[in-house]
Amino acid sequence: MPFSFGSAIVNEGDMAQLTCFVQRGDEPLRISWSLKGDTISSGPSMTTTMIGTRTSMLMISSVGYRHVGSYTCTASNKAGTVSHAAELNVNGKFTQGEVDRKALECADLSWRLFEIVVSYFPRATSDWTFCICV
Repeated sequence: MPFSFGSAIVNEGDMAQLTCFVQRGDEPLRISWSLKGDTISSGPSMTTTMIGTRTSMLMISSVGYRHVGSYTCTASNKAGTVSHAAELNVNGKFTQGEVDRKALECADLSWRLFEIVVSYFPRATSDWTFCICV
């Protein structure tokens, strides 16, 4: 059952996936996913797919800030429950449109955009825009 997102931090916009494989245990098995304790169901940005009766795959099509956290796969049957978790860390980024918007905010103050820093890992921090007067 152990799995991980790998040792590298995932970049915002990248695809990420986890595969949860249950090697032993009587069937029927129930395999579920959670993020920070909340059950994950398939949606536009995250999908969970059963592959046979012992494997479940979680796919995130475009990783973003909302995906940061601890993902848990839980497998259960009549005999009991077992789970394993993996942490997803994300490198954040601004798109050019966001940079332009921030530059305009600075321009409104007669200041200029100097630097933008975004950090999502391991805990989310605020997005900061630094403006300097020119």
